[in-house]
Amino acid sequence: MDDSISFISTVANKNTGEELLKVDSVLMQFGGLKALNNVDLSIKRGTIHGLIGPNGSGKSTMMNVLTGIYVPIAGNVLYAGQSVVGRTSSDIALSGIARTFQNVQLFCEMTAIQNILVGLHHTFKSSMVEIALNLPRYKKEEAEAHARAMALLKFVGLDDLANEEARNLPYGKQRLLEIARALALDPELFLLDEPAAGLTAPDIKELLRIIRKIRDSGITFILIEHHMDVVMSVCDTVSVLDFGQKIAEGKPAEVQADEKVIHVYLGT
Repeated sequence: MDDSISFISTVANKNTGEELLKVDSVLMQFGGLKALNNVDLSIKRGTIHGLIGPNGSGKSTMMNVLTGIYVPIAGNVLYAGQSVVGRTSSDIALSGIARTFQNVQLFCEMTAIQNILVGLHHTFKSSMVEIALNLPRYKKEEAEAHARAMALLKFVGLDDLANEEARNLPYGKQRLLEIARALALDPELFLLDEPAAGLTAPDIKELLRIIRKIRDSGITFILIEHHMDVVMSVCDTVSVLDFGQKIAEGKPAEVQADEKVIHVYLGT
């Protein structure tokens, strides 16, 4: 394995193919609207699992359930065999589930490396006194975090822009910066919510290269995406939602040829 990615995940090739995340009959309802209606999912380690469907089908609701923003009315979500239902978003993130959002959410007036360092705050063990007095443990942790942040920026090809404010980066590079910051959490499972939205063709090509590189380091993905060429080229398995229900699942080519899926996307 490339040494440049060995620091990202300690779970590379760990039980690849086994179930990492299980969504069991999840029901999420807002008033009379069932945004998720008894949905089941099984995400295998080391795979890229696509989640597609029309607008309003429940994709983003599922992401919010998986990351603790919403608590489902019924059903369960098991990550590495443990339920995440009712846990806080920060606790879930620190347990190994990272995500990005449809709209880039960076600290725009901070530099690229400062954005990554925010994602590394959980690695610091120093007390407030050690920080205030700049004692040896804090200085050591600060140096290690800076080195790790630079390695993450290099991984996504942004090391030359480390000291550039995030707001000055082209949109495609802002996407990559957001991915690098999420990687600072050492995730086993990475949720990407429409990462190709608004990107140019060269940016999408670079995004796919980075996604594959991360997957090859041992990290599992759930990918929400409207660009079907992206889904077809990078996903191992695809699940399709429509009006909160799973209507199809399988390999990308199988799903693309499914009559129910064709009807949902193209109509009769």
